[in-house]
Amino acid sequence: MKVSTVSIIFASLLACSSAKRDHFDTIREVIGQREQVSKSIECDMESDADSCAISDMDTSGTSTLVNPGGETRCIYSNTGPFKFQVWPGASDKLLFYFQGGGACWDKPSTELGLCSTSASGDSNVGVFCRDGCSGENPFIDYTIVQVLYCSGDAHIGQVVRDYSAHDKNGENVSQQGAANVQATLDWVKAQDSYFTKFESLVLMGCSAGSLGVQAWAHEVLQQLGDKYGFEDAAVVPDSYSGVFPPDSQSQTIIDFGACDVSALDSAPELRDSCKSGTITLQEMTSYAAENNEDVPFAFLNSKEDEVQIAYYTAIAATIKNDTDVIEPKEYYKQVNEIFEGYSKYDNVVEFLISADQHCYTNNNHFWKADTTSSNGGGNDVTTMLDWLTALPLKEGGEISTECYGKEIDDLDNRPTFGTGYCDSNLFNTISK
Repeated sequence: MKVSTVSIIFASLLACSSAKRDHFDTIREVIGQREQVSKSIECDMESDADSCAISDMDTSGTSTLVNPGGETRCIYSNTGPFKFQVWPGASDKLLFYFQGGGACWDKPSTELGLCSTSASGDSNVGVFCRDGCSGENPFIDYTIVQVLYCSGDAHIGQVVRDYSAHDKNGENVSQQGAANVQATLDWVKAQDSYFTKFESLVLMGCSAGSLGVQAWAHEVLQQLGDKYGFEDAAVVPDSYSGVFPPDSQSQTIIDFGACDVSALDSAPELRDSCKSGTITLQEMTSYAAENNEDVPFAFLNSKEDEVQIAYYTAIAATIKNDTDVIEPKEYYKQVNEIFEGYSKYDNVVEFLISADQHCYTNNNHFWKADTTSSNGGGNDVTTMLDWLTALPLKEGGEISTECYGKEIDDLDNRPTFGTGYCDSNLFNTISK
């Protein structure tokens, strides 16, 4: 895109309606809400490649932030190195988590600050809680490895842009999220004196991390399965179903440089689709679900997620110069259409919440939410915590799609107002 065109689009964003600006403010507010890790130890593999072994890490509940060096980096040259975060736990239970933090897909979105630009760890909340938890955390004894997020590319990028945006050194923006994920995976695979065959392997991610875990699910299952093997596994994408403006997905993925990243190494069909210019998130997720039929894919999503709605508006404005705003009822319809596309797979279920909350697993809504509200309180409904506790499924276990509202079997006949319904085509039970 020529600089003059970018300038015109950027000027139009600044001049857009107050409703549109509110969407950008919503995004920036959520990005800035991350609670800084209160206590952690830092370890630098760049200065000593043999350091940072998990067997040497603190096991009292304190996490360790690891800088793996190499080709990893954050979006700007001046915002510090990439790091991943480790909480040591059981040697046969691993939660591999993709952190969220927005996205920067072009010059306007980068200049607007719609993504996290530095690697910051999470604190003792949600699935990361080790002590003083508000409930019984089903992942409290897991080893947790979190891919921190500072690349703005939904963890799939491999590109140097032709603009510097806010880089204080004047260097061009570099989005290397794929290298960041692979470096984290390489570290996990190098810990073979600690890890054994996984009894339980859970892949999870929130927001941009939800996009990341869907894109990487097949490859991570392949790499860790080949290295250690696993008895039971689950994939939990939290709060990004993939509702995007028409004709925006494929080019965005390609512009991130994703066609040649290691996330597609075990999926040649997806690489071909990317190079042909047709790849979508739904295609990547479908491929992962179809080729890992014994692994449940369990989606968490609010019916009126305000951040996903805001990003839809932002993408439409920057890529298509479109001033339309998607309404919650239309957003929810498209969420159902996406999930209907996965209903052909017996290993996919959803937990839909009547709320506008964005993300659950990395905050205190993890303890409270049920299908009626992000704060819970519903009668005779399943809580999110109980639902997630079933994962990964063990012998005799089961998990079902959960939704609160009037059941309909045809989206064309959905209520004309609001989101108080459930698409019965999604209802599924996975048993083991």
